[in-house]
Amino acid sequence: RGLLASTPIRDALVSATPGMTLEALPTGARIATGSLRRVAQVKEARPDLEMVPLRGNVPTRVEKILAGTAEATIMAYAGLVRLGLQQHVTQLLPVTQFVPPMGQGAVALETRAGFADPPAGQVAPQTKRPGRFPGRGVFPAVKALPAV
Repeated sequence: RGLLASTPIRDALVSATPGMTLEALPTGARIATGSLRRVAQVKEARPDLEMVPLRGNVPTRVEKILAGTAEATIMAYAGLVRLGLQQHVTQLLPVTQFVPPMGQGAVALETRAGFADPPAGQVAPQTKRPGRFPGRGVFPAVKALPAV
């Protein structure tokens, strides 16, 4: 058992235009995402942008943006880093404006008894000590929120 080494939990803007930022996108630009959370956050920050659906795995979504399906997308930076696609990130978005979901960037690993352990250095040992799981503090905070 273990957790993969933690990665930054921020969301990232991916665009075919080098250096593009959310603030610099022109009025009416299309932002593609399949996440309702990200749709709400973009509409709060830039109500003038058009939200369009985007499906597929991470490499497919990046390819669609590079091919012009939309001017940009917002994705988890952790997934882009883990897949070696971080070169397509044009902006890391502030967590104060684009709050990540609980557990974003955390990947747990469990193996069957009798199988070889994963290669050393690829998995951080899981422990019961407080603070070892990167998203540990989020669970009590979410539990304390009122139901809507």
